[in-house]
Amino acid sequence: YLQDVAADDGDEAGLGGAGAWVLRRAALRCDELPRFRDALELTTFCSGVGPRWAERRTTVRVAGRTAVESAAVWVYVDDAGRPTTLEPWFDEHYGASAGGRRVSGRLRLPGPPPEAHAVAWPLRSTDFDVLGHVNNAVAWTAVEDELARRAPHGGRVPHGDGPERRLAGATLEYRAAIDPGDAPELVSSIAPGLLSCWLRCDGDVRTAAVVRLDAAGPPEPAPREPSGESHHGEPRQRGTRRSRRVHGNVTGLTGTAAFAPGAVPLFSVVIPMW
Repeated sequence: YLQDVAADDGDEAGLGGAGAWVLRRAALRCDELPRFRDALELTTFCSGVGPRWAERRTTVRVAGRTAVESAAVWVYVDDAGRPTTLEPWFDEHYGASAGGRRVSGRLRLPGPPPEAHAVAWPLRSTDFDVLGHVNNAVAWTAVEDELARRAPHGGRVPHGDGPERRLAGATLEYRAAIDPGDAPELVSSIAPGLLSCWLRCDGDVRTAAVVRLDAAGPPEPAPREPSGESHHGEPRQRGTRRSRRVHGNVTGLTGTAAFAPGAVPLFSVVIPMW
């Protein structure tokens, strides 16, 4: 669904898939997980830029409630796959929405500790995308599998004698591409309320992720939605608003036991090209 609404936004802007983008960092906040046959409303807009990248924010609502918020930093690349400066058309279409806000492309997550658990993560031919490297969604799949294996009861991580914990959010960063011929291993470390995962090739970390779980109970209030004005006082281009309904034959429901019965595996669909 994040992919669909991002594509709709680009199409409405008349971009027609202009340029190529690779994902640098994706972050999710989960107040609740959409379930089978929920009607979803998605709103997306450009929330900031850097010299060679841009941030897209998307809000997923269920029955008017904010369920999930995502922020993704995408790097603009040339025909050779190298980061390149954003072209004038980007500012023409998204400059008002960004409102002059600058975002950093710096990576923040640490590497794995020496004692972290590691297993082989075999690649499949279907893991590779049109750019010739492993698609970003595959890294989310690895996180989902590890969460299901190490926290199999509704996404809950052991927390001693304290309360059960619910899925609250996740961040995944992409340090370098995983290419054909690489032999990645999935490395993970678990702590109360926290699961960290890495995909590593020959000792070199290619992706890093952290999944956060909060004590069960009512979620904290969601952050206030951006107003209709930028911080410069100019009208803000809010982007595309779309409604979707969750159907099993669209999203699939396999692997959802890691979250909650009937919940949609949002991790595995966070693959919008800008």
